[in-house]
This record gives sequence, structure tokens and C-alpha cells, in this order.
Amino acid sequence: AVSSHAAQSSVAESFLYFNSIQAAAGRDHLVPQLLAAVKDLGRREHWLLNSKYLEVFEDSQLGQGSFGAVFVGRLHGSVVAIKASSKLDKVASVQSFCEELRVLRHIRHPDIVNFYGACIDPDRMDLLLVFELVKGLNLSQVINHTSNLLTAKIRREMLLSICRAFRYLHQQQPVIVHGDLKPDNVLVETKTCQVKLADFGLSRLMTPMSRAMGGTMRWCAPEVLLAATAPSPSSDIFSIGRCAFFVITGLTPLTGMHRDMVLKYAESKELVPLDWPEAAVAWQKECCELCNQILSPEAEERPGIEAVLAEVWHWAAEEGVDPLSPRVMPNQGAWLKVEKIQP
Repeated sequence: AVSSHAAQSSVAESFLYFNSIQAAAGRDHLVPQLLAAVKDLGRREHWLLNSKYLEVFEDSQLGQGSFGAVFVGRLHGSVVAIKASSKLDKVASVQSFCEELRVLRHIRHPDIVNFYGACIDPDRMDLLLVFELVKGLNLSQVINHTSNLLTAKIRREMLLSICRAFRYLHQQQPVIVHGDLKPDNVLVETKTCQVKLADFGLSRLMTPMSRAMGGTMRWCAPEVLLAATAPSPSSDIFSIGRCAFFVITGLTPLTGMHRDMVLKYAESKELVPLDWPEAAVAWQKECCELCNQILSPEAEERPGIEAVLAEVWHWAAEEGVDPLSPRVMPNQGAWLKVEKIQP
């Protein structure tokens, strides 16, 4: 067993390493030393992976972004997803990756993509993050291309999974704020409809040193859009509201609304209207009532994640649905057809 003193010492060390990266801003010649320090922390905390057991299939790319790319690979012979950094020759680049690593190394939840560890090469200034490979589509693809296959029960279960993931994050000490919830960052396993929250690139530990963060306009809270405040759980709650609208109605929020108009609403602290379907769909009344609460332009007026989760859970009771009964899966053949959609 690890003593309380030893555990506190480990936490203190980890904050020292990661905060040293922020302190080194602009001193790019220190990148190898910073990566060596993070590698040493990984060795101590047992999430550092040996590169000789890792294969990266560069011809099987899953995604691309400013951070680098995501590839299919193998860890100890098992298929995984590997997030490979662009060359980390700037302290700012190291800081961005390490913010994500700082969060990932301690979270474990069935509704969050599992993080297996990282490979770090200080000399080559390379860093690889290794995750479970979710065999399926992202939530945006599922709703847009298989909407007719999704029962009301499955849609509600998807929302519950998202809420459970955020309850876990918001219960951590310090609180973890994801910061970029959107359908593209929620993965859905093809065979089970199991939802997995992914992409912690903008996540933050909510500490006094937390910095303002970016987000995606259509899905993020007004205070995040304006970069006016440090991250908070209420900004995640707002994004859950926008995603709830999308999951239940199948419609993308703010369609046709220009960025200037969205900013105007944010600056004036007005509630942005959502275009609900004229022919009501299942759970629409309940979802509309929920969105009216959690899409408040005032962060302090939004309910916490426990209240949101309880509200979505209660939907089933109102309809006489057993919330613990097995979910009914869509037609397997139809799912297999859309699984080939490119991300």
C-alpha cells in the first residue's frame, strides 16, 4: 500500500513537472529537458510505454489536426489508436500535449476512451499517446447517417452515457473540465452503441492557475466563445445541452447562423434560439425543458451534472420504460454499411 504522504508527494511532483512547462514558455531550447522530465514522471507513475512494443501503421490514418495525426497501431500485438504529435520543437507545442496528458493519465471510466500510456523520445522531440481503438463512428456520423435506425431509447441511452462521463470528470479533485464536447469528439461502438467520450486536447484541471480555453463555436458556451473566463464545469454543461438537442432531434444547432450573430448573442448574454422540429419527435418536450435550463447564457444559472443526469434518467420513468432493460440494437447490416464512412 502507498502511504498518504507518498501519494501527496507524487501529486506534488506531477504538478511541479507540468507547471515547469508553463514557466518555460518562450524558451524552446529547453524542450528536450522538459520532455525528459515528463518521461521520468511517466516511468514513476507507470504510464510510460516501451516503444519496442508499439507499432504505428502510418498508412492507416484515422484523423489529422494541428496537433499531428491519429493512426491505427498495435501495442503488445493488440490493435490501438495512436495520437502522434507533430515535431515538438516549441514549448507551446509541448504544453498543449502535456495538458492533455496531465488529465488522461489518471482517468478511468467505461464511457471514456481508455488511455493506455505514452511513448516519449526527448532526443527526437516526439510524443505518442496510445488509446483503445473504438470500432465505430463518431456521434455526428451516427446521427447524420443512421438516424432512422436509432430508437428513442438508444438516443436517451447515448445522452445518459455522455452525462455519466461528465459526472465522473466533474467529481474529480481537482475537477476536470473537458472543454470541447461536440459530436465529433464522442465515439459510438458499432456493435453495441456504447458511447465513449474522446479528445481531451482542450481539457483542463480546474485549479487557480487554469487558463481560458478555446472551443467549437456551435457547441461551446458563450463565456468560452468569448475567452472571458477560466474553464468551469458549467461550460461543459452548456455543451451537453447543445449535444442533447442534436441527439434527440437529429438537427445541427445554429444552422445558417453566422459567427458574428453568435458572438452578438454571447456578448449580450441572450439565449440563442434553437429550431425545434414542428412535428415533435420522442423526448422533444423533455429535451426542450432541459435545454432551457442548461443553455442559459449565465454560467451560474446552469444546473450541475448530477441534476442533468437525474433529469435525463427521469425521462424513461415518465414514459413507462424500464431504464435498466437492455437497449434494442439497430439492424446490424445497416450499421455495417455506414461503418465505412471516412472520418
